[in-house]
Amino acid sequence: MTRSTDNPPPLLGAHFSIAGGLEKALYTAADYGCTAAQMFTKNASTWKERDITEEETARFAVAAEKTSIREIAAHTAYLINLAAPDAEKHARSCAALGRELVRASQLAIPYVVLHPGAHMGKGENRGIASIVDSINRVVDSVRELRTRLLIETTAGQGSVLGHRFEQIAQILETVEAAEHIGACLDTCHIFAAGYDIRSAEGVAGPWTNSTGPSGFGTCFSCISTTRKRGWAAGSTATSTSAGGRSEKRAFGPL
Repeated sequence: MTRSTDNPPPLLGAHFSIAGGLEKALYTAADYGCTAAQMFTKNASTWKERDITEEETARFAVAAEKTSIREIAAHTAYLINLAAPDAEKHARSCAALGRELVRASQLAIPYVVLHPGAHMGKGENRGIASIVDSINRVVDSVRELRTRLLIETTAGQGSVLGHRFEQIAQILETVEAAEHIGACLDTCHIFAAGYDIRSAEGVAGPWTNSTGPSGFGTCFSCISTTRKRGWAAGSTATSTSAGGRSEKRAFGPL
């Protein structure tokens, strides 16, 4: 689904709706002149699953071929928590992630973005260990896996993990299926988590650290957020809402 051209334009796009069909996200992205797109493959706010039919797969492949979209990422459902201490919720999360990877593989979507999870008071080490073990088991269970799971940086509300680069690095370094794992850098999240990236000096420290983005080695996507109208340069944008204010988020493989 990644196309090669002599002088490809920068990767820039948005998170688009799949209302009316999965392929609609790509056609809408193309209408905006995007070269990348992010989408869900199901309702992201419910546990209810969906199967991808052969007809849907065919329509999506046609849309990918017809449009200018060079890179696509699917974002997982928000309910997934691989660090959940509750056995039922954890099992449900693992099953849901497996289905996310299956759908992305069927659609030949190269990236699946995941919020790592929250330890719910059980501690960072236990939470990260649960995340790593869960990823190992889920990835191993998916036959003909054709996508890469990207662990997204978070803002760190409550017991949510992934708000420190060291946590992301620990997950990436510990998982067994390294060829199927990577990182997604959300600049809004890391700024909220305490990384001052408003200046070159602020960026220099974390970026040169071995446990920072430059040391991940597998950072495939970057999400930027702005409250101004227009597109954030160098990534893919997704409309979100924070505190009742409209935002634009952008992502693109690095």
